[in-house]
Amino acid sequence: MEKLNKKVFAAIMNILIIEDKKEKFLDLKNCISEWHSEQDLCNELDIQHADGMQSAYGKIYSDKFDLIVFDVFMPGKFSESEDENFSQEIIFSKNDSLNRLTEAIVLTALPNSEDKTLFNENGITFVSYSDERRPWRGALREKLDRVAQKIRFNFLIFCALTKERNAFNHTSAVLGKTFEIKGLNCLEITINGKKGLCIKPSNMGLVSMAITTSRSIEIFEPGFVGMSGICAGKNGSVNMLDVIACTVAWNYQEGKYEDGKFIQQPHQSWQPDEMRTRIEQFTEDKAVISIIKDGFITNKIVENSEILHGAIASGSTVIADENAMVEIKEQYRKVLGLEMEIQAFHEAALQATCKPSFLAVKTVTDLGNKEKDDTFQEIGSIMSARLICEYITKYYS
Repeated sequence: MEKLNKKVFAAIMNILIIEDKKEKFLDLKNCISEWHSEQDLCNELDIQHADGMQSAYGKIYSDKFDLIVFDVFMPGKFSESEDENFSQEIIFSKNDSLNRLTEAIVLTALPNSEDKTLFNENGITFVSYSDERRPWRGALREKLDRVAQKIRFNFLIFCALTKERNAFNHTSAVLGKTFEIKGLNCLEITINGKKGLCIKPSNMGLVSMAITTSRSIEIFEPGFVGMSGICAGKNGSVNMLDVIACTVAWNYQEGKYEDGKFIQQPHQSWQPDEMRTRIEQFTEDKAVISIIKDGFITNKIVENSEILHGAIASGSTVIADENAMVEIKEQYRKVLGLEMEIQAFHEAALQATCKPSFLAVKTVTDLGNKEKDDTFQEIGSIMSARLICEYITKYYS
């Protein structure tokens, strides 16, 4: 396994310039382009422009940027309206959006001390566009240098097992080399032109997945995190090789022992409401179903399998006992699957500071009983990997 080579892992650098004066915007854009051409980087540069706060709001709330360059005095609702001071709105919109942690700089031709104090208190660099003592170009280049030091990817995918990660060789994804990045076992992966990493924890289980997912999200600040792999299914609720898109997860071992009896008290980790609607519609797409079954349709079990969405329980032990499965079902009547990592993955995504969207997908390869074998694990891993690839292609590229 190689060490990280930043040139291999180049992703698009997204920059937003909010500036109503055309000449000043072109100055800023040219400065950024010149800096980029001087760097030993092979990433692309995407500079977006908003000519006032009204047009900037949508971009700030809908897109994740690596750097935002603000002016303070800009038109309001209409481009021909008189310029207003948008200091408060700039800070609020940034802190309340996907870009709360994004590097930002204010370059204004009309500075005042109150604005400077306000921005500095909120971690936003404030520079006078006309101050010859500290040329704005130097300040902007310093900010760009800082952005370039961060390693960012559009998405991350987590697989607990090597066979689950190897399944991406049978998907639409383009795989690169494996690398060690800050102690993480990473595989370069590109899906529909977007660059990401497929990361395997050092061990199976909730603890290892929680640590690996949390560290990875904080280091790479992705817009989306996914998980694929295999699981046990609840007999009578699912069939072999059904693929489950998880909408709610919990640790079935949470609770306490009292008078020799275990009392369950699980904490459920839900997908947000709007994401559950998206997942439901996605799993009903016949084109997606066809893609994940491609090449396996002669297998009668695959032919009859479905894409489902619903509940998966996680725990630190492998269950091969039908009575234990019944006890877990009592925690949530509509449980579909059982595995060892998803609840930790859900919590890591939900509690991350950069708030990525997330989805875990697992294929049923046994029914939680003693008659276990590895017959379906390879096919199951491929089917869930394909579903994650299609989800990223449709919604995050």
